[in-house]
Amino acid sequence: MLNKDCVKQIDCIIHKTLTLIPAGSDRYDEDTRQTLNRIKRLLVEIKEGKGLLDHLPTLKTLASSLRGRAVEPIGLLPLLELLKENEKQLLDHVVNKHCSAGVCFAHQPAPCQSACPAYIDIPTVIALIGQGRYDEATEVILQDSPFPWTCGLICPHPCEDACLRGERDEPVSIQLMKAYAAKITADGQGYRNRPVAEKRPEKVAVIGSGPSGLSAAYFLAMKGYGVTIFERLPLAGGMLRFGIPAYRLPKDILDTEIENIKRLGVEIRTHICFGEDISLESLRSEGFGAFYFAVGLNLSRALGFEGEDLEGVLGGVDFLRASALGDNMGLGKKVIVVGGGNVAIDVARTARRMGGEDVQLICLEKRDEMPAWEHEIVDAEEEGITIHNSLGPSRILGVEGRFTAAEFKYCEAVFDQARCFNPRYDESKLTTLEADNIILAIGQGADTAFAAAEHIELGRGNGIQADRVTGETNLPGVFAGGDVVYGPRIVVDAVAAGRRASVGIDCYLQKKVIPNPILSPESRGSVGFLSVSAAEKGQLKRSHPFILPVDERIRNFRQVERGLTDEMAANEAKRCLRCDRCRGDGLCMFVCSEMGITALTLSETRKDRLAFFDFVGTGEKCIGCGSCSAACPHGNIVVNDDAGKRKISFCGTLVAEFDLEPCERCGTPFAPKAYLELVKARADGAVGADIERNLCPECARTVRAEQIAGEILPF
Repeated sequence: MLNKDCVKQIDCIIHKTLTLIPAGSDRYDEDTRQTLNRIKRLLVEIKEGKGLLDHLPTLKTLASSLRGRAVEPIGLLPLLELLKENEKQLLDHVVNKHCSAGVCFAHQPAPCQSACPAYIDIPTVIALIGQGRYDEATEVILQDSPFPWTCGLICPHPCEDACLRGERDEPVSIQLMKAYAAKITADGQGYRNRPVAEKRPEKVAVIGSGPSGLSAAYFLAMKGYGVTIFERLPLAGGMLRFGIPAYRLPKDILDTEIENIKRLGVEIRTHICFGEDISLESLRSEGFGAFYFAVGLNLSRALGFEGEDLEGVLGGVDFLRASALGDNMGLGKKVIVVGGGNVAIDVARTARRMGGEDVQLICLEKRDEMPAWEHEIVDAEEEGITIHNSLGPSRILGVEGRFTAAEFKYCEAVFDQARCFNPRYDESKLTTLEADNIILAIGQGADTAFAAAEHIELGRGNGIQADRVTGETNLPGVFAGGDVVYGPRIVVDAVAAGRRASVGIDCYLQKKVIPNPILSPESRGSVGFLSVSAAEKGQLKRSHPFILPVDERIRNFRQVERGLTDEMAANEAKRCLRCDRCRGDGLCMFVCSEMGITALTLSETRKDRLAFFDFVGTGEKCIGCGSCSAACPHGNIVVNDDAGKRKISFCGTLVAEFDLEPCERCGTPFAPKAYLELVKARADGAVGADIERNLCPECARTVRAEQIAGEILPF
């Protein structure tokens, strides 16, 4: 199914036409290839605001020349007819610089930023880190998330999945780069928040202090509202504190970021349970005008089997929370954990640290189907946890009210043909495992018992029914977001939900119209490129952080992943392609091809844009003409002549370097030899003669003027 952005692009004649032009033109003759490239160039120039009225008749002429060739789109309108039928829209692009579909002339965020639910301006952060400006990098993150360090340690980094560098070798280590900058900033002068808006009289109550509630409070406080968070547990943090073990997220790091939120004036009241200690009515009597429920999923889900109430049977979420609180759970040496997700892995690794000598994890999925992250699974196996795949619980057994063993049946398939969760078992293949405890980590549920009394509507899975964009519930002024609305997701999703809700609450209290879109990726600054050679750019590999050895971590909760070194962070910054500046339109490549050089080769990517990967190969073919620099609409390709050398850089990467030939008249170095040879081969007449003499443009004009004057004087 097409998303809205794809539909908007197809509504634009330029994007539609570019879609129809065949890719992989190597199979065409030279004339056809050049025609296709030129059509692409003209269309992209129009899209980038460089279109002239001459572009339109030229496009028609070029499209007309393709009639009857095999490149005409099959089953679609031929290119010429398409251009003719949409002439008005094209004219609007050229004359008024207006795109009715709203996709041209606008800033196109980098794929990594678009993939981040919080829309963090990742390329700017990386560039600032590369320049050693760590405080500024952290400030950029703080504009979109209050958790630079926390997310830098625990985020599953969808941004890295979208990173175009990953299509060449491996993605930039974005997640750990954020943690690196945040650590240096926190250990130095500390976080610096942006100035808070003028204090408003309205007060907002936030129920729950997990990542969504804390984020909503943070952004509301930045808008000037008085915010109070109500938390039923003794400490703030929600699943960040009580669901993520300290070996992944040290709690002093979480405390640092919560304290930064409190510095904005946010008050946090703990040991207060909504529905028992407070209600909407009591909060309204305190002067609160809006409410945000971010209570998360704090209940362990049961399997519904006989024996789940036996002593020694624990819930995964309950176990992690008790561990974080320091409660004695009486855990035995042999432990079974049921589940294949990240929570189950955390439970198993925590059980290992809590005294479990024989910890076995049982899951329905095959090894390559497990929903847990691969590196977490590997770490668990290294710590001595045995994983049994393709098994599902059948019975929980006990003696005199105490758990003793569990019976499992073989799972033939977890999903049906439609890829829906629908396990199929072979009941004849049974496995019985004995243990002291069994921990069920097979899902989480929402504790929304308070909702009925407050007339708050519930949705699927007993979660709160709320608008997925604004967070509005069925009650005026009451909002909800995070896992309690949409189910278990990653922390950065909760951050984004809290930020969206802050906009919705602000609009409700100020009686403003909700913006559309409510949030969008924003550029947080224009940071210069890092200087790096093409060879280094291509050879640098992704940095992998130091991992604490197993024997140093297995009996404690010390942080396992130790982060990047200074050298690693600097190298990761150099690996970034700066997709925020280079939009992958390919104008440079099209112009280079039209010159007959084809030195610049940009690759197709899964993000429906081109990317420059051929760092070293470009220098082998480039003649130093600088046409690519003139074509780039964003100033990303720089030609620099200095000390008799011409250097050409692509987004800061030095891709070609030439000695400049001296002018025979004035001696000034002015052009590479390869470029002069190309011009000589194509020139004729008087111009060719000047070039043969290796005259710089200024001297050539002078000589030509003298020649013309000499021809005129005799008359």
